[in-house]
Amino acid sequence: MIRRKLAALLAGAMILTSLPMVSFAASDNRVDRIPTIKKDTDLTPIPNLVIDLKDGDDLAANDKFTLSFDNAEWRIDDDDLDPTKEYVVGDYAYKIITKKLLEFRIVSVKDKYSIPMFVKVKDAGEAKVTIDSMGSNISAGTYVIANVGDGATKTTITDTKNFSNTLELETIVIEELKPGTIEDVDTKVKEIKLTAPAGFEWVKGAKLTAAGGFNSITFDEEKDVSYGTYGKDKIDEEVLVIKYSAERGTGNGKILITGLKLKSTKDADYGDVKVTVSGDDITEETIKVGKYTEYGITVKADGDPRELFSGVWELDASGSTVKEDDAHKLTKLVIEEEVVDSWASERKTNIEFPEWFKVAKVKVDDASNIKNNFKGKTNEDDTERITISKDKNVITLSDIEVDRGTKKDKKGKVVLLIWGSIEAGAEGDLVAKVSGQALPESYEVTLAKVLPTVKGEVKPVEVQLGYREVKVNDITITETKAGALKKSKELVIGVEKMGFNKNFKPDVEVTSGDLVLGEAKVKNGEITIEVKRESKTASTIVIKGLSVDIDRTLPEGSYALQISGSAAIENDKKDEKDPGNDYKFDVDVYEVDDFVKIVTPAPHKGEASGKSVKVAFTVGSADYTVEGETVTADVAPYIKDGRTMLPVKYVAYALGIDPSNIKWDQATKTVTILGDRVVQVKIGSKDLVVNGAVLTMDTAAEVKDGRTFLPISWVASALNVPYSWDDATKTVTFN
Repeated sequence: MIRRKLAALLAGAMILTSLPMVSFAASDNRVDRIPTIKKDTDLTPIPNLVIDLKDGDDLAANDKFTLSFDNAEWRIDDDDLDPTKEYVVGDYAYKIITKKLLEFRIVSVKDKYSIPMFVKVKDAGEAKVTIDSMGSNISAGTYVIANVGDGATKTTITDTKNFSNTLELETIVIEELKPGTIEDVDTKVKEIKLTAPAGFEWVKGAKLTAAGGFNSITFDEEKDVSYGTYGKDKIDEEVLVIKYSAERGTGNGKILITGLKLKSTKDADYGDVKVTVSGDDITEETIKVGKYTEYGITVKADGDPRELFSGVWELDASGSTVKEDDAHKLTKLVIEEEVVDSWASERKTNIEFPEWFKVAKVKVDDASNIKNNFKGKTNEDDTERITISKDKNVITLSDIEVDRGTKKDKKGKVVLLIWGSIEAGAEGDLVAKVSGQALPESYEVTLAKVLPTVKGEVKPVEVQLGYREVKVNDITITETKAGALKKSKELVIGVEKMGFNKNFKPDVEVTSGDLVLGEAKVKNGEITIEVKRESKTASTIVIKGLSVDIDRTLPEGSYALQISGSAAIENDKKDEKDPGNDYKFDVDVYEVDDFVKIVTPAPHKGEASGKSVKVAFTVGSADYTVEGETVTADVAPYIKDGRTMLPVKYVAYALGIDPSNIKWDQATKTVTILGDRVVQVKIGSKDLVVNGAVLTMDTAAEVKDGRTFLPISWVASALNVPYSWDDATKTVTFN
């Protein structure tokens, strides 16, 4: 059996395997406007953080998340700051933990929430807000809420590009931090100066457009734009000067500069290209406008990485490959030229995935400027240009050709849809490595966030060899997301190299969420539970009342809980003739370590010490003492009908009987103790057999919590050990 580990060892403590909260795309988050503002002022106009939940990823009432701020603080006086006070605002409520940290609680369940960023910005740069989902269906992330300036204006650029010869700059925006900081702009001619790095020259074409608090802008491209000259006597190819005037309206004035081009010369250095912007009443700033490179390729995911379960598998109508649905689909992969001739597309481009992902199908979603009708092709109908490796984790694109056009200036672009199968238990980022002869370098891109269907949580139990019906601790199984366990399929729970005892019926409870389960059954040492209805809220299952049988041949060590079944794992290899086996894995169980630990008791504990010792048991306590040292059993003595009932097994252990000399016969329900004398007791019988002699007790032996119990006097008589009773402390001591 091959399995997948799900939990790490935490020695001597609870083993927790709940999923780390990583950023999965359960909601689309955005800021509806990003104002430019002077530092140390209230953010205005106030932008809104918009949280838009995706279908099937609803929130629940009282779900919580936090917002933390960078370079901004919530607008509240120090004297009014009270982290215990909750403010209810329509569909949500919030507490101000600190000025930089707010905790939100959902009041009404909606598809979309809009939260005003009521903050004061601090220093120059970007002000940001970060969402911590706190386990809710809100995607974590960090978002810019303002550009903060230190001076009269703030200069930004809408985007940057890679280029190898001429760069067409994106729009440069110069914005006043408050109205009127560019003085007398409506009565005097003003000047903007743009200085490029050495080795680059400006190309004609610059244009100005008014925006924001400027109604219009006046300039003459022929008269008012100077390329390569500055001052009367100075010629400088790297300097561009624009003269203008503007009609002022209401609000912060904005100047948009478009049509800018930079041309590289033989003296240009590769790397980031930065332009310094200055001028009359314009705060001098240096901004990155592009990157000068010999080659330029963009390899990226078209959107946020998709959230996928590992272990999922469903065939399409043909019965031979994976179904083309969202459960198996990665985020689109984009390979795009930014510089002409950067992608030698007719050569091989390899897309390599980890061994725990197998590619089932590839489809070309877009093929801009690619010859011979490449768009819409798949690995099944274009076997020359799209191939998948034998082990199913490498896609190769070959002999595709970019149509450069008559001017030889067109750039190639390919967008791929990829479906596949993820090995059960895999979790984290699914990263594709894109490389090969066709590319100037290799690239890595995350196309999915992967999580297993369930996580397990157990507390270890220490046991000795050779016993049946060994009581074990409760098992907690939690879905990592709503709908993880599939309807009409089975969840199977087992133990590594041992089995659950069929005489103990599991007590199964869904303690949170709305998952509906059928009756739990024990068969061939495994617990089987049918999923009657999938959850709409991620659910937690707790299984109690379990006992395992431990084979005497097992070595000492730790044994794992095993989670399997078609409800949790669908892509494990079962039938060698299965046509889908090429896309399946040998992993057929998840494992949670340290469920059962087989140990040899240390002599100082009194267990198997080979000698009689002083032992004390107290009614109602699982702790007992051996020569003054505390030992813990899995059951406690109790009083019934005025008699103190003791667990025979632990009394025998403590008094020096080797565990291997305590036998249990399931067929006859009889315990046999092999010590100085041979003692036998049968459950439900008043007969106590000592060295073959039958003693008739005044009460029958009984089983409670999986252990055989007898009254004090009969335990002492059977083991030939004197005892004393302290009524005040309800403690019996064997001497």
